[in-house]
Amino acid sequence: FQSTPKVKFASNEHVVHCQYKDDRTIQCESPAVDNMGTAKFITNGHIQVSLNGVDFEYIYLKDNGPVIFQQGPNPITTRLDKQYVPVVGNTTLLANGAHFYRSDNLGCRFCSNEGDCEIGLAKWFSEQVVSCDVPMWTHQNLNVFVSVVNNVLTPSKGQGRSSALRFLRQMELTSLSHTTSRTGSLIQVYGAGFEKGVNYFCGFDNNRSPARFRTESSLECVVPMASKTQVNVGIYAGEHMFQVSSNVLGFKHVSTSLSQAIDPVHGPLSGGTKLTIKGVDSTLDGLKCLFFDGAAKPSVYIAYTTVIALGDDTVSCETPQAKHAGRVYVAVTAKTETELLGSGFSSVEYFAFFYRLSIHVDSVIPSFLSIDTKEHTLKLIGHNFPLAGGFQCALSQDCSVPLTSANAFAHSSSEAICEVDITAARDVVSTGSIYDICVSNDDGQTWVASSTKVTLTPTWKLASIIPDLIVHSPVVNTKETYVMVNGVNFVDTGRICCVYRTNNTVSTTRASFIDSHTVKCLTPNPDQMFALIGKGSTVPNVRSITVSLNPECNDASMSQVLELRVVSNLAVDHIKPAFGPTYGGDYAEITFDTPSRLLLLDSPDLIGAKNVMCKVGAATFMQGVYVHRSDVVSVRCKIPQALEAIPRWVEGGTKSAAVDVSINGGNQFIGSNLLYRFHEEMNHIEEFEPKFGSLTGGTRVRIFGSNLEIYDVYVCKFGNTTVNAVLLSSTELECITPVVEESNILSIGFGFHESYEFYTFRDEYSGIPLPKIHHLEPRVVELDVPQKLHVFGEGFLPTLDLGCRLGTHSSVFPASCVNSSLAICHLPLLNSYEPLDKATVFVTLNGVDFSASPIGEDIHFARSRGVFRLANSVVTFPSDNIGSKSANVSLLLEAPNSADFSHEESNPPLCRLVFSSIDNGDAKDEYFYLTGRSMQGSSFICSGNLPIELAKRKPNVARLDISTHGSQFSFNQYVGKVMFQFAPILTGELFPERLPIVPGENPTRIVSVFGYGFPQNQPFVCTFNGGESRKVETINAIWHSGKRLDCPIPDTVRLYETVTVGVKHYGTPLVTRADSLKLKFTPKPIVFSLLPRFGPIAGSTELTLTGGNFDLERHPRCAFGEQGSNGYKVVSARVTSSDKIHCVTPAFPVTSKGT
Repeated sequence: FQSTPKVKFASNEHVVHCQYKDDRTIQCESPAVDNMGTAKFITNGHIQVSLNGVDFEYIYLKDNGPVIFQQGPNPITTRLDKQYVPVVGNTTLLANGAHFYRSDNLGCRFCSNEGDCEIGLAKWFSEQVVSCDVPMWTHQNLNVFVSVVNNVLTPSKGQGRSSALRFLRQMELTSLSHTTSRTGSLIQVYGAGFEKGVNYFCGFDNNRSPARFRTESSLECVVPMASKTQVNVGIYAGEHMFQVSSNVLGFKHVSTSLSQAIDPVHGPLSGGTKLTIKGVDSTLDGLKCLFFDGAAKPSVYIAYTTVIALGDDTVSCETPQAKHAGRVYVAVTAKTETELLGSGFSSVEYFAFFYRLSIHVDSVIPSFLSIDTKEHTLKLIGHNFPLAGGFQCALSQDCSVPLTSANAFAHSSSEAICEVDITAARDVVSTGSIYDICVSNDDGQTWVASSTKVTLTPTWKLASIIPDLIVHSPVVNTKETYVMVNGVNFVDTGRICCVYRTNNTVSTTRASFIDSHTVKCLTPNPDQMFALIGKGSTVPNVRSITVSLNPECNDASMSQVLELRVVSNLAVDHIKPAFGPTYGGDYAEITFDTPSRLLLLDSPDLIGAKNVMCKVGAATFMQGVYVHRSDVVSVRCKIPQALEAIPRWVEGGTKSAAVDVSINGGNQFIGSNLLYRFHEEMNHIEEFEPKFGSLTGGTRVRIFGSNLEIYDVYVCKFGNTTVNAVLLSSTELECITPVVEESNILSIGFGFHESYEFYTFRDEYSGIPLPKIHHLEPRVVELDVPQKLHVFGEGFLPTLDLGCRLGTHSSVFPASCVNSSLAICHLPLLNSYEPLDKATVFVTLNGVDFSASPIGEDIHFARSRGVFRLANSVVTFPSDNIGSKSANVSLLLEAPNSADFSHEESNPPLCRLVFSSIDNGDAKDEYFYLTGRSMQGSSFICSGNLPIELAKRKPNVARLDISTHGSQFSFNQYVGKVMFQFAPILTGELFPERLPIVPGENPTRIVSVFGYGFPQNQPFVCTFNGGESRKVETINAIWHSGKRLDCPIPDTVRLYETVTVGVKHYGTPLVTRADSLKLKFTPKPIVFSLLPRFGPIAGSTELTLTGGNFDLERHPRCAFGEQGSNGYKVVSARVTSSDKIHCVTPAFPVTSKGT
């Protein structure tokens, strides 16, 4: 590698810069990664490297393979499993938290408050647990915080930090106060570098006992029990017991029995402490516990107590009451006190026991403990805390059964520290539970409750602070102001404080509990704020301070911190306009001075419309709006009525009200000397028109108001461009717009007098492209009837001022917008226009700017062609057209003799048939257009091929409209209705085709004829070719439907076997699809005899019927029983001749009898 290379990642074309390390190493910035899930490959096995910034070469990654970027929240570290580690490192610890991601560069960052940092590699176990390699610590500061980072090359991405970790130096032990001693005795361990506040232990080989810090060169330990005489003494730290001493010292246990021991070794003056003593032969008679006093050894007898045997080598006895605190000696023997003192205890083992004053705890700090935290360090304030040997503290509800206990250590006789682990208690306690802190100086045999109880509560979690911005200046902070801290789990302790902090500076203020989600905090006063952010210069700046809640105004905090921004030295410069009418309602802009404006521009997040408030005089707070133009930052405020701003307003004259601005929602107002003057007689601006105009400028905008003659100089302002205004009257001004950028929305204002103080309208002015006209329909406009003119083009908008103008006439006619490419002009009677004149069409969107139709796209004016009449209202199609797709239609229209057809060649009349129907309950119209052509005189014919399906549709009537000048968009005349029908035709069907001849009878008989197109109420005649007279007989037909006629049969045709039937319509025979309609008459069958006359009811008897007139072609049948009865049955018959028929009997019911 050479210096200053560049790298392009394979999956990201973005080129990143790299830093040259050596010829084998470069360090590159990471490319941007899109939001595509939790991980994304930024290389797929290779990268591209350029040494000159232009030519890139591929480099394949042999070992590491693809590089992956993790997406998602940054890691958060919350807790460590160790409290102490050696400065030499070479150990590991477990970090707990969230969002730990598996990575080759996963690491742990060890940093002090002073900024000294070291990095250790880490091993990933889960997203919540990581094992950290502890590095060697070479800095002066030994208290550090740990945070897990996903990439050790960019360690700043880690968030959150653990509880404090302490690096401990190794120390050299020099000597012991006693190299030989008994179990339970106190010895001093001497060395160098002991640190106050460290949890030390003295190790006697594998046995440990708590050590008490005395000085930087000495610790005090209680000798524990041991299983051997010779042991080594070392110093250990923390619950993991790692050795912090570089060497050990030899120590020898002195005892008549290595297993002999006393427990406990201390107790109260009141006595009653039960002692357990091992290594005593309990079978001896006369054993008792003798208690002696003495400086260095037993010398004064005190008392004795009874011994109780607990086992072969274990006894128990109680301590007597003592007069003062201190050490006594205990011996278990059958000898008397005189014998022991006389022998100097040469043959009897004795033990040290310490009487202690009763411990009393007056207060516990803190008294509210988070149930979400495992370990709590409590400060106990009271008296009689033992300085040697330590004592015990516990969490309990009545001090009878401790829920959890731990060792306590006294800093002085009136102050001690107790480490309480509530892990065991969290399963049985609940939020809001109140507990005693109990203490014991006899190893838990008796417990004494503290005067102050503690309450378990969830950790206070902060969500937001309102406002999150305060303004600091001596003027602003003359009154007390507050911020509201929002969160969850708040409890009314009666002693809540708000803690404001910057670096090492802390300021505390009082707070008020509102509810479990809200606490009200007093902000720091000017002196406190100066201490936090410094007096600095007079230039405005923004500083951040942290805010947290302290439930009891002590050193303990139960909440995380929130950021509060402090803005100092903000100031406003001027207000425009600085005067207005007494009834208010106008808007004024308050502009910040140059330093304040630059600060706001550098910190755009400070500009937020929801936060800015205005106050004019005594008026209540009003919402303001930031106006941000170029490098100008101002606040737009609505001015209230004068009476609201000046409560004692007196009509007449001019009065002023102070104007203040707040940028944090009215919590604090920036002090200023700005005044707003109210005028009794004031020009009043109401409205401007139009609200939009041409992008190219030149639009005349009129501003309406009252009393405008007060000032003689006016200007208009469109965005940042100012133009002169013309005073038209006392109520109207006119401005001509400048060129406007496309789609730009401009604020519009007007100013007056030489100061040009601008009034800004609530509405805004928009620049838009003017519409374009492409085509017009119709091209001929009748002067004496109202019409619709269709204008085709682009850019039409549905504005209130959309209108049309014709030629040089000034009248603007209303128009409607169908869509962006079609507008319809609604033209009234144009009696003042001249026929045959051409006119250009103009369209306007705002009533001011007009767009013209292109050259050649004009309209003509003409007089009306009069009222047309339809000559033929019934159209009859030939019968053969029924099966066709279409048929020709020709309609004759007669016009008045004065009709004008001079433009017929270019604009022939146009006809339209409107077929109406009902589709799913909705009316539906279908159009068919017919082309017009002239006839002789003033008539013309509309013709076209009409689809047969439309003519056959019911109802078979259509409405006829005409466009006298041939435009599809202007059917200006309704002519009438047209009915469609087809010429009748016979299908060749006849019913019945046969009729019997009955001798001597003359019944009325009818034959039905079928076909299509039989109109009702028209003459139809039936013809019968035959009869006695041998001529064609006629008779009027009976109309049944459009498809059926009924013909009565004359008497004269009954004796003939076959006749031909026909139908005439208006004397014309109808066409039939068959050759002819034949009706056949046959004699009625007659039966004379029946054989056999009886048979079985099971059926199957063949009957022979003898008679006459049996027709072999008619397929006769035999019927048994009465028609309509249950026994009625019909079977087929077989004809063998004209006088014989055979049929087989059916089965009859079993109960049938007779005939």
